Amino acid sequence: MIDYSTAIEIISAATVPLTPEEATLDASCGAAAATDIDAAVNVPSFANSAMDGFAIRSADTASAATEAPVDLVVLGSIAAGDRLPIHPTAPGGAWEIMTGAPLPKDCDSVIPLESVEQIDRKNRQTGAIRIREPILSGLHIRRAGEDFAVGQPALTAGQAIRPEAIMGLAAMGVEKLLIRPTPRVAVVATGNELIAGDAALQPGMIRDANSPFLMAALDRLGIQNTTGHRVGDNASDLKDRLAYLEQSADLILTTGGVSAGRMDFVPATLADVGAEILFHRVAIRPGKPILFARLPNGTLVIGMPGNPIAVAVGLRFFAVAVLRRLQNRVAEQFHAARLKTELKKKKGLRFFTKACAEVDLEGQLLVEILAEQESFKINPLMQANCWAVINEDCTSAMPGQLVEVAPLYPSRFLQPS
Repeated sequence: MIDYSTAIEIISAATVPLTPEEATLDASCGAAAATDIDAAVNVPSFANSAMDGFAIRSADTASAATEAPVDLVVLGSIAAGDRLPIHPTAPGGAWEIMTGAPLPKDCDSVIPLESVEQIDRKNRQTGAIRIREPILSGLHIRRAGEDFAVGQPALTAGQAIRPEAIMGLAAMGVEKLLIRPTPRVAVVATGNELIAGDAALQPGMIRDANSPFLMAALDRLGIQNTTGHRVGDNASDLKDRLAYLEQSADLILTTGGVSAGRMDFVPATLADVGAEILFHRVAIRPGKPILFARLPNGTLVIGMPGNPIAVAVGLRFFAVAVLRRLQNRVAEQFHAARLKTELKKKKGLRFFTKACAEVDLEGQLLVEILAEQESFKINPLMQANCWAVINEDCTSAMPGQLVEVAPLYPSRFLQPS
C-alpha cells in the first residue's frame, strides 16, 4: 500500500498528455492550450472613446474657469464604426463622439455629455460646447493596445480555454489554435447486484447510483466525451468491454470489484488483458482499494470501490489529477481553512471528509466536518460544499487547526490555471 502523495506522483509520471490538434476557436472551449499564445494585434486596435461625449484638445481648455469659460466649436459627429475625419482637429474645435468611436486626430481627451454645457443647438445638433474648468489629457480614452498589446502573453500552454478566453482570443482575431482536446472517458459499473433507474428492486439488488453521479460529475468538469457501461461480475464480459473501450477512451473509470473478496475480479481481469497495474491500494479513507492501471495501448484505468463516497473521492482526488495531466494542465492547489469541529482518525490514512466551508466576519475560511462519514452515506455529501482533507500523521484534529480544503468540483477560484 502506498501513500496518497506517491499515488499522485505515479499518476503524473504515467499519464502522457494528449497529442495536440488544431481546432476552431468556437470548438475549443473546455480544451487546453497546447502552446503559448501571444497577442498578434493590439486590442483595441485604435484609440477610441470610452463614453458618449465630446472629443477635445485638452490644451484648448487650459484657461477655462467658472467666470471665464471656454467655448469650443463642434465640427461634427463620430459614431462607432465611422471612419476617422481626414483633417486634423483645429484649435478651438471639438467632435461629438459616441462610445467606441475612433478618437479624432489631435484630440487627447473626451468630456462626458453630462459634464459640458451644450450651446447653439439647432435641429437637435450642438453647435458649440462651453467648458468651465481645465480638462486633463487622456480622460475617457481607450488607448490602442491597452487591453492586449502586440506580443503580450494571452494564454500559456496548459491553460484551460474557458468562455472568457474565447472572448479574448476572438477580440484578437484568432480563428484556429492548437489545443489538447477534452479527454474521452468511459464509465464502467460492475456488479451483479446493480439495476438501473426505477426498476423494481428484487431482494439483494441495489440501484446503480455511481454511474449517474460519474456521468453528471464529468459533465460538470467539462468532459462531454463520455460513455456509460454496465457489466456483471463476469471476467469475460469485462474483458470484452475493455477491448472495445481501449480503442475509444483515454480514461476508463470502473466501480466495484477492486477489493480483496472472491468476487473482486477487476485487478485479475486487467492483468489478464496485459494491463500494467501501476498501483493498487492507497492509504486513504474512503476508497483504500483504489487501483490505477495502463492498458497495452496506453489507455488509463482507475478502478474504484463500489461504495458511493469512495467513488466520489476517486473521481475528485485521482481522476481529476489524470484529466488535468492529459491536458498538460498544472496541478490543482488546495487551500487552508480552520476547523470548527473536532475529529479523531486512524494514523496512517489520509482522510477525505465531507465538509462545509464558510467565511467568518473577519474573513477567515472555516470548515466544519460533517457527521456520518461512512462511505455508503450519500445524504451528507448532498449537504457538503467541500472536502476537508486530514493528513496521514494526524490522529486528532482540533478546532482552530489548519487543514486543507478542496471544493466539491475544481474551480478557477484561487487557482493558477
